[in-house]
Amino acid sequence: MSCRQVDSDPEALRQALVTHLKEQIHIRDPRILAAFRGVPRHRFVTHVTIEEAYRDRAIPTKQLDSGVAISSSSQPAIMAMMLEQLDLQPGHRVMEIGAGTGYNAALMSRLVGEHGHVVTIDYDEDIVSKARQHLAANGIENVDVIRADGGQGVPDGVPFDRIILTVGAWDIAPAWREQLAANGRLVLPLSVGGPQLTVAFQSQDGRLVSQSAHYCEFMRLRGEYAGPEILGPLGPKQGFLIGSEEALPVPADTIYGWLHGPSQDYDTEMHIALRELRSSLWFWLGIYATGQFRVYAAGDIARRSSIPDLLSVSTPVAVLKGTSGLVNEDGVCLLARSDHDANTFPLHLRSYGNAEALTQQLLGQLRTWDAAGRPKGENLEITAYPLHDKIDVPEGAVVMSKRWHQFVLRWL
Repeated sequence: MSCRQVDSDPEALRQALVTHLKEQIHIRDPRILAAFRGVPRHRFVTHVTIEEAYRDRAIPTKQLDSGVAISSSSQPAIMAMMLEQLDLQPGHRVMEIGAGTGYNAALMSRLVGEHGHVVTIDYDEDIVSKARQHLAANGIENVDVIRADGGQGVPDGVPFDRIILTVGAWDIAPAWREQLAANGRLVLPLSVGGPQLTVAFQSQDGRLVSQSAHYCEFMRLRGEYAGPEILGPLGPKQGFLIGSEEALPVPADTIYGWLHGPSQDYDTEMHIALRELRSSLWFWLGIYATGQFRVYAAGDIARRSSIPDLLSVSTPVAVLKGTSGLVNEDGVCLLARSDHDANTFPLHLRSYGNAEALTQQLLGQLRTWDAAGRPKGENLEITAYPLHDKIDVPEGAVVMSKRWHQFVLRWL
């Protein structure tokens, strides 16, 4: 949202945010717009200015010493889209995993009304305490805030008409399925090979069937039910980070050594936009390739490193510059760009180690993705079955098996 307003009046800024959600994000449900108009976000993110509170941005509220955020107030546009996906009705019982500041629970309390109820869960007691304070200070009484491991849900409160996660999940925990009403809806940011989609699942005949999906980026679920994803330092010097959906095929130190050794560039003979990288290519590689990972560098190291500067990621303490690619036992092949000023640019590959075969594998995936029309992740149909159920896989679909569920993915 363009926030050039000089008026710092909260009501004016709140109305400007609602107008942005309606006209730019295309939120059409008048009840959701009314909830954003009626709940003062600045009273839930009191550590930032009123102007910052009403920008369409996520606001970190707790982070580790490394600068990695572990709690935030989500971007209002994503909140609004997920609330549309959730389809809340008056009288609904709702469970939210990821209480954060309590702001999203406050929005939902308005949507379910005085006869509905919201239970919101968080992993840390200090987050729970602040969320309770914010809700009480704003006179919201139909929300309970509980300190618990979100993967366990709230067994005493079943069944829930709706369940929503405001943290990224690698799989669907059994408790969420068990505590969902027979025709209930589950909305969560689901990892699809690394990148995330906020998926609205409808319960149907013992399975969960996606109704809609949108690209998103959420910090991950913590606790016993967290996934195998990694995000941590790379190498002996501060400034490098590595992230992966699953365990790496070689030690991180080996990757660090490759990235500081000789490299070779290849021209893919295709152009790509950053939006296609995020909304399409990452999902394609996550589904069809193995060994996808991300690597970032910060500060002076980013300027001196040979790691391609494909995209930037902002954290509370630094701007990280880096890229993604594939890794195997022989080496690394990364996505790279030659024009850092253009929105659409020639795509290159940079390989390290003995990665000729890996480079050809990645190049083949790029060509297949391009020939398929560069399908978007939001066009995926996703059906979730319990892990050991026998299923009929439609032609052209892919099965992704995880800890508790198997996901059948098909491009529409």
